[in-house]
Amino acid sequence: MDLHSPGLIALYDLWAQRRAGREFPARRDFQPCDLKQVLGLLSIFEVHRDPLRFKCRLHGSIAAQRLGFDMTGKFVDEAPKPKWSQGAGGHFRRVVIERAPSAARYQNIIYGEWVLNMESLVLPLSNDGSQVDCLFATVVYYDPRLKSPEWLKEAEPAASRSGFQYDYREPNAPVRDKVTDPAG
Repeated sequence: MDLHSPGLIALYDLWAQRRAGREFPARRDFQPCDLKQVLGLLSIFEVHRDPLRFKCRLHGSIAAQRLGFDMTGKFVDEAPKPKWSQGAGGHFRRVVIERAPSAARYQNIIYGEWVLNMESLVLPLSNDGSQVDCLFATVVYYDPRLKSPEWLKEAEPAASRSGFQYDYREPNAPVRDKVTDPAG
């Protein structure tokens, strides 16, 4: 798994350790204190079948704040932003169908007034050790910046008070465009 964020690397390593010889760990194998490096960024999705859909049990507070909407209690296809719904849904479908974790790294993505560089990780979980029934999903943002200097001057005080947390520990890590395309 080609990850750059220390938080995502720690989460992946913990997931691999908690597999304990099984194909997938279960949600019950993790406690909130185990996930402290990604709390606020981590979201948990239930996998529903017939048809394949994903319901957000917990949308990380920082992730929800960054997106501008909270998905807790909603299906991914009910998101107010169809482009996000398609991207997230495609990434989640890939993890369930391929029965494997998936990471993605994006460079210079335009999201509203922001230009983002980000890395995501989706990990499959299984209560019965066989069928993927839950997903851990997290996104780390690197060096977010606003699209226009004029907007930056107006928004800088608000942005600095926003409480967003970004992983700046590896700002010069090599970035490749679309390592994995979550839109499928």
